[in-house]
Amino acid sequence: MRSSQCLFNSAVALRWVFFSTPEVVAPPLQRLLSPLATSSRPWQQQQQSRCCPATTTRRRALSTQRALLYKYRKTKSKANNASALPRDRQIKTEFVHVVKDGQLSPPLRTQQVLRRLDPAVQTLQVVAMSKKSIAPAAEDQDGQQENDLAQEEGEDDGRPEWPVCKILDVKELVAEQAAKKKEERKKSASTKELEINWAIAKGDLNTRLKQLKNFLAKGCTVYVLLMNRRERSKRKASLDEAKETLRAVREAIAQVPGTKEIKPMDGDPGAQVRIALQGPEGGITLESASSTG
Repeated sequence: MRSSQCLFNSAVALRWVFFSTPEVVAPPLQRLLSPLATSSRPWQQQQQSRCCPATTTRRRALSTQRALLYKYRKTKSKANNASALPRDRQIKTEFVHVVKDGQLSPPLRTQQVLRRLDPAVQTLQVVAMSKKSIAPAAEDQDGQQENDLAQEEGEDDGRPEWPVCKILDVKELVAEQAAKKKEERKKSASTKELEINWAIAKGDLNTRLKQLKNFLAKGCTVYVLLMNRRERSKRKASLDEAKETLRAVREAIAQVPGTKEIKPMDGDPGAQVRIALQGPEGGITLESASSTG
């Protein structure tokens, strides 16, 4: 009877150390080690499936966020630069002209002018750019300067040699900007749009007409759009119903005295009609409007 070879003799150990190919390893030792090698693979694959996809997804998300943030900053910077002229430390030219009492000063060193100002109450604002200077506010993110002011060499376009600046009071400037923003909000709030369906129910029509009279009584600019619903399932009004709806709208407009049509009525009843209205200046109360009507 053939005796089995010992698994842990010196010959097998030497072969395992000096030969890396699996053919020379003793078959019994291969059978002994193979379960350990195969059992470790699922754990490694499981670890990779747990870690790698999440890490990759996180990296992709971070890179996407960085790209969006860079794009937002670039767009915001261009929008701000297009609407603002440089002031104070944003002025990069060596000299400036300062307007005072309607007179234009000779070229003054920018840094000297800034040192004379009290930053708490005064600011140096550019009001007109020069031929030589294109401030960083007119430069895009790629460093390519806008050359709209570029002229042929030797040609005089009437601009001064250096930027023209004014010394402004900070409090007055802040108050002026606040008043301008308030006026813009007021203007946007005073414009209303009202859509009315030709086949609108009587109760809904009364609600819309009440809104229309309220807007006009406040002095708002109102754009009334009469149209058919876009949904195919909605019933389409007949021509007589459309004319009746238009008559009710005209009657509601007449109940607010002082209302004017900005533009002539555009469109035909039953299709699409647009009416642009301007309420009475300063507004009126609905009680006085009803009593006048």
